Amino acid sequence: MARYYFANQILSMDEKQLDKFDPTIAELKAMVKVTKDITATDLEDKGQLDIVRTNRIALKTARVKIKKTGKKLREEALAYQKAVIAKEKELVAIIEPEEDRLEAIEEEAKNLAIMKERLEKLPTRLFRLNAIADGIKIGDEDLLQMDASEFENYYNRRVADKNNLDRIKAEEEQAKKLAEIEAEHAKIRAEQDKREAELRAEREKIDAERREIDKQKEIKEAEERARVEAEARIKRADEEKARSAENSRLEAERLARANTERLAKTQAYKVFLKSHGWTNATKDSFKVEETAEGYVLYKKLGVFSK
Repeated sequence: MARYYFANQILSMDEKQLDKFDPTIAELKAMVKVTKDITATDLEDKGQLDIVRTNRIALKTARVKIKKTGKKLREEALAYQKAVIAKEKELVAIIEPEEDRLEAIEEEAKNLAIMKERLEKLPTRLFRLNAIADGIKIGDEDLLQMDASEFENYYNRRVADKNNLDRIKAEEEQAKKLAEIEAEHAKIRAEQDKREAELRAEREKIDAERREIDKQKEIKEAEERARVEAEARIKRADEEKARSAENSRLEAERLARANTERLAKTQAYKVFLKSHGWTNATKDSFKVEETAEGYVLYKKLGVFSK
């Protein structure tokens, strides 16, 4: 609701009231200028401390006087402010009801114009909403309560919801088709697995028969190898027996020859000894030494007593 204030009705406090502050700015600056030169070189000197105290009390007196004056002026200003506010309310109360009535007429006219404009746009709004084809019904009164921004937000929300539903439906349809395709693939895979199992069983049967044939063949080959090896062992045994008999005969002949040669050598050795006078009676006078070439016979010629 509008409010109107007239400048000539707003009264301000007379700035001359500020001149009531005592002491003045110039007087205060003069006092501070004097006190700035005050120092205490000896804090135990009573005279110096009295000067400090006297000037501090003078400054305090001036400050207290200023604050009392300020408090009094604020109270006067507050009373004046309250009077101004009361007068303002009195004046506004005279014109405010009529202002509100006129404003209500303007608001009603504005609403009428807005409603007329919305009625003109209602068919277009209904056409746009029906074009969404989401099955949602909305009354004309509800549409007329919406301004352009609110309708566009409502329309966009309906479109977004419809698009989302269409997307979900499309995804469900796609999922259904994929499931049907997957089921068909599963059926084909099952048939393939069954066929592969049958082929695998047939191959295993053929492999088993082949292994049995190979096994029987290996058995016959093993039996044949065993027979051949047995015959070979018998043949080798006979050959070994014949070689052993031949070796025994040859060894007997060698031993006979060696024995004959040994007897001949023994006889020749005896003849050799006897030819040099060696006998069992004279053997102490001889010495026999074996060398690489044969046996050397030494004869003792004599003994010289010590």
